[in-house]
Amino acid sequence: MANNDIQPSNNAKQILTKATDEEVANSVCDEFGVKYSSDGKKLIQAPKNIQEYIIKPGTEIICLQAFYRCERLTGIEIPNSVVMIGYDAFYYCRNLSNVVIPNSVTYIGGTAFGRCDSLESVVIPNTLKYIGNSVFRHCCNLTDVTISDSVTHIGPSAFKGCTSLKSIVIPSSVTCIEECAFEECTSLSNILLPNSDVCIARRAFNGCTNLESIVIPDSISHIDSEAFGNCRNLKHIQVNTGNRVYDSRDNSDAIIQTSNNMLLIVGCSETIIPDTVTCIGDRAFSGRTDLTNINIPNSVSVIGADAFSGCTGLTSVNIPDSVTYIGFEAFFECTGLTSIEIPDSVTRIDHNAFGRCYNLKRVTISSPVIYIGIWAFKECRNLRSFTLRYPLNPQTRIKIEIDQMAFMGCPIESLVIPLSNED
Repeated sequence: MANNDIQPSNNAKQILTKATDEEVANSVCDEFGVKYSSDGKKLIQAPKNIQEYIIKPGTEIICLQAFYRCERLTGIEIPNSVVMIGYDAFYYCRNLSNVVIPNSVTYIGGTAFGRCDSLESVVIPNTLKYIGNSVFRHCCNLTDVTISDSVTHIGPSAFKGCTSLKSIVIPSSVTCIEECAFEECTSLSNILLPNSDVCIARRAFNGCTNLESIVIPDSISHIDSEAFGNCRNLKHIQVNTGNRVYDSRDNSDAIIQTSNNMLLIVGCSETIIPDTVTCIGDRAFSGRTDLTNINIPNSVSVIGADAFSGCTGLTSVNIPDSVTYIGFEAFFECTGLTSIEIPDSVTRIDHNAFGRCYNLKRVTISSPVIYIGIWAFKECRNLRSFTLRYPLNPQTRIKIEIDQMAFMGCPIESLVIPLSNED
């Protein structure tokens, strides 16, 4: 094996796993109808009806789509001469229940084992650094994954939709868990993160609906605000006290960005927002369906985009008079809300902020200077009362801008907008 420093890039490897026209033209078939390149180094294509197969020793590359949709394939033996497994190589081999990836493999292409419905366990070899895009995506019976300490990156959607996966241990060699890596792993209840500097990217664990608790070690320095979105049963979050970037002050069951007090990720019904928090971050509570009420302290000035979107169990929320901005889709599809009072501190209600709050019946706004954006209350199909109050001080400058589509789909019966602060 050549030194890793002079190995070809993943893009170059992807090209190498594609058989050339010449290799296809000069290919030879074995007794099972499997095509190989004339030098025996590339397995080019297997027949669709193959059931069990031992790949010939000396094979170095399993070409892209070599076993694509071989739905009868139940077992495969890969020799330790193989160094590359191409894109879609075993995609939709729905009866493949067991595969051993030898320690010779340095590259596995995107969706190589995607939708292998019967695959139950996999060990990532200690020669692999990067688990590629969607490699095991939607392997719905995969319950046991062992990631070796050679792996540095877990690629986008690598294990997305592995709905039977219950536990995962991330080794300390991993520096990045990429976008959607474990998204929609709905049985995942235990995640052990290493005490090393790991970047947890956007939607990395989004929709892991069985996850109830998470511990953030000392050394993790980047967690995207959507990393744990829609984990609707998440109740307990603890940031270790040695972490210099994030904290869980006051036993808040939240991840708070220490430097600017931005609340990034929170648990559900157990979260208490500390009175030092100034901003509820984008998607901070998104999809937390068991959240029924929340107390926002008067230290908060910004409620970010999608902050409470999809919190269908939320029946009441207080917006304190410290808040100046309610972000895009901040309370979108909060179908349990029946009334909202906007204080006079708010100057902007952004697009779709309360869209599809189907049971919202009454809105009262006290702010003298405010912008109400497009679709701000879109399809609030029970919203019948909207009242705008002017301030008591007659010298207060009044400026109201309401987008013409702000109340699209609302059956408003009472619209009270006084002509002056004397009305």
